[in-house]
Amino acid sequence: MAQLVLSRKGWLGFAIAGIVIAVCTWTAAHLERFRPYDWKQVVSQDRQFRISFPGNPTTSQEDRTASDGRKFVSNRLTSSPTPGVIYAVAWWENPAQENKSTNELFSDFRECSIKAFHGNISRERELNVQGYPAKMTVVFAPNSLVVENLVIRVGPRLYSLSVLDSTGRLDITNIKKFFASLSLYQT
Repeated sequence: MAQLVLSRKGWLGFAIAGIVIAVCTWTAAHLERFRPYDWKQVVSQDRQFRISFPGNPTTSQEDRTASDGRKFVSNRLTSSPTPGVIYAVAWWENPAQENKSTNELFSDFRECSIKAFHGNISRERELNVQGYPAKMTVVFAPNSLVVENLVIRVGPRLYSLSVLDSTGRLDITNIKKFFASLSLYQT
């Protein structure tokens, strides 16, 4: 009988040790997601805005052609603070969009998001950002991709702030911090 009790205690200890090892292994593998981000403030090269990114963003530019054949430049800053998560801001002044209403532009952007991510709109809301019209959209796409996008129209310029998360969850606190960090300069 005493040996049977020791055997049960031994198995219980072994099971507890296994659970502790599993939890520690999972935590070590996912520690990057729980670590607070190192936020960096960035001022755009044209001095039209500043924004804070989790980590150091990379800059890119792309020459684009508008639907009417005129050329324009699309700019982007991106940062990936953890695997599967991307923070980005893109901005451009597309001459073909100048005469479109804000509602038309936001509708076009909505349709583009659905097509680009092959997803469904989960949430939308219209708002103002520093006095400028804006629209917030959340898209759920296949393979656990979730995209939160804030589009802002500032005269002829459009800003698109996006957070893409392929882990299937959105870190709402950091997304709000990212979106709220945008400061548009008056010219």
